[in-house]
Amino acid sequence: MENYKVKKYVLLTIFFIILVFFMVMVMPYSRSFMVTEIYKEMNRNQSILTKEGIHFNIPSGSRTKEKDWFNQMIWFHDSGGFSRYMNRNLDMTVLYTYGAFNSVFGTSMYYEEQSPFYGAFYGGYAVRDMDKPWEPFGFDTSGRIVNSEIESIPLYDQKYLVLPALGCTQEKVFNTQDHIIVKDRTYAGYTGWTRVDSRIRTNGPAHRRQGFHRGYLQYGMPLEPTEKGKKDFAPQWFYGRMYIRYFEEYQITICLYVMCKDLKTVDACDKELLSKTEIGNISE
Repeated sequence: MENYKVKKYVLLTIFFIILVFFMVMVMPYSRSFMVTEIYKEMNRNQSILTKEGIHFNIPSGSRTKEKDWFNQMIWFHDSGGFSRYMNRNLDMTVLYTYGAFNSVFGTSMYYEEQSPFYGAFYGGYAVRDMDKPWEPFGFDTSGRIVNSEIESIPLYDQKYLVLPALGCTQEKVFNTQDHIIVKDRTYAGYTGWTRVDSRIRTNGPAHRRQGFHRGYLQYGMPLEPTEKGKKDFAPQWFYGRMYIRYFEEYQITICLYVMCKDLKTVDACDKELLSKTEIGNISE
């Protein structure tokens, strides 16, 4: 009889765990949180930042009281794609987050065309030239920004990582203009940053669902374009801001970035979240 009670308790416990897991996976928000938590840890462990004990922390939307940004900063360690794209031996880690979910059963505001978080991201890139780590990626020998190298990072991210994960088969666009460059900025506790503000024309994420794509695990199910007859992934203008600095002590170029469709949201993210980034040595 005692063994029967034990077995019954074990079976009920297993059933309860399966039920909870099923409920979690059914709700888009909790599914996204679980998937991104696992994904983040896998990629964080592969990153050269972790392997060399470099502390790189960018606050997520959990820092604010408003429903603005997703409450996780996700890590992605590029496994050679950027190197092949640039035809150089580069190591790159991407930190990013996007618009919060409009409800636990809803989807990310990343898809909502009327939301200020439509198509929006913020986070950071960490890039090292593995063959010549003493040569700063994105800078020339006089310390000036090499626009083509810096622009290649978000371009590669958007056209070869983000959009394909959503099933985008349309022409993938990423063009920039109206660059405003300011040198020697103090930011995130360090001097010597270069700030670049730009207008960016790239594909928006609103599209009609055709099948299932891995990006849906993060952002939820897509929303169709609100304008009748508008094409999926229609390009539009966004505002972009990036802070770039080469950290000689780590031999890594770090770019902190935010991209939104309105400048007010860019400014708010910059002030309230991105500027609170922490960079240093874990042992310190």
